Amino acid sequence: MIPFGDFAPSLADTTPGRSSVIDGVIPRADGSYGPMPQLVTQSGASVLPSAPKGHISFPKSDGSYARYIATSSNWYDVGADGTLNSIGSGYAVPGGDQESFIRFGTKLIGSNIFDGMRAYDVETGGAVAGVAGAPKARCIFELGGFIVALDCDGDNRLIRNSDFNDHTSWTTGDGVADSQPVEDGGALIAGVAISQGAALIFQREAIRLMTVQASGAIYSLSLIEKNAGAVAAKSVVGVSGGACFLDTDGFKFASAGAVQPIGQARGVSEWFLVQVGAARLTEVEGAYDRFRRIVWWRFPADNDSEAVFSRMIGYHVDSQKWVTLTVATSAIFTTALPGYTWNTIPDLSWDTIMDVPWDDRSLAGGEPTFGAMDGDLKFSSFSGLPMAVTLETAKADLGSSRMFNRIALIGDGADATLQLGVADRLQDGIAWKDPVSLTASGTFPVRGRGRVVQYRLKRAAGDSWTSTTGLDFPNGFGR
Repeated sequence: MIPFGDFAPSLADTTPGRSSVIDGVIPRADGSYGPMPQLVTQSGASVLPSAPKGHISFPKSDGSYARYIATSSNWYDVGADGTLNSIGSGYAVPGGDQESFIRFGTKLIGSNIFDGMRAYDVETGGAVAGVAGAPKARCIFELGGFIVALDCDGDNRLIRNSDFNDHTSWTTGDGVADSQPVEDGGALIAGVAISQGAALIFQREAIRLMTVQASGAIYSLSLIEKNAGAVAAKSVVGVSGGACFLDTDGFKFASAGAVQPIGQARGVSEWFLVQVGAARLTEVEGAYDRFRRIVWWRFPADNDSEAVFSRMIGYHVDSQKWVTLTVATSAIFTTALPGYTWNTIPDLSWDTIMDVPWDDRSLAGGEPTFGAMDGDLKFSSFSGLPMAVTLETAKADLGSSRMFNRIALIGDGADATLQLGVADRLQDGIAWKDPVSLTASGTFPVRGRGRVVQYRLKRAAGDSWTSTTGLDFPNGFGR
């Protein structure tokens, strides 16, 4: 059996079990790959006037999901069908930054270093209002009942915290409100709570653990790693037990006790840094797909604009496998879609109705799903039929020239094509034969001769299938 192996783009072409192309799929627990749903734009979705600059989703007290998104100048409430309603305007998020959002009690809190901190009541509505006395912070997060603010009031090494359960109290000496500078490690970048009493603080050149204290000082800081840091807040993604993030030398995972690389062993980080380039690393944006347990990062490729990227890369936190997606997005995030019934589903014509199966989780509502703003700046979710797929095997040097004429697919689904690639020696480029379709017997009628061989499997968008593992030879390994 020849597997479609692990995505390992920078390893040698002949490394067993290695692939340089694993696109449009997700890893399965049995070692195979399964389909990744296409991005589906919601039926009545409005066009965001400009590029997204921050977003958040969370359940309200009645169990319904609230969804908010920002541009550089406005905050919007995202309706059940993707419509946008402005709830605040007149802002000026600095270039390269995002609005940092958290949910704190009944309030949506947002902050950036120009407009400062503002609050909106998600239960009763009303107007977005500035928070008097609060810092102008680049990043905020909640820990142990208080708000922590990083990079405050023009000092990129200053940490400030609010009083307990009070987003309006920031004066040192009032309750537990306080401030603390961090003298080394560079600028404060991001913070992620990993438990009720602990958080990871990411700096440019250091990572620290913030721990809530039972008495005395409200928290303590301890150094976890001196020679690691995050390139930008939006590349830091909280997961169970820690956070995945992008450093200047690649992808890493930080926990309360250590920092370790996650993209180096298979050459993923090396490949990624070439694809993006140092000048655009701060644009990379990550989010956690809780349903599939994959951390996704959208990244600029080729001549992508600052708003819309054409590629994504994903890290499966359990199998530690990597995959890529070719899909246009302007933001990615964990979200939840509303539930529909026959009485509440939008009144759409058959040519505009949502392209998802009737038993799809996106129609059930309530549970978290993975979403995005699409290439047209509209609210969307990964809930459609399967994406287009491209999988490649490693190159194999067979030692002598052989003829190939029939190869079987290990996997289901009736629609797929296979290309045979051959060469006379490793030093020669692979010559790809024309793609052939899967026959009723489950084999591909390829034909070619060579000493070096490679295979490329493709599935069209919308094809129905559940798993693909590799290829096999029903009559032996060629002749």
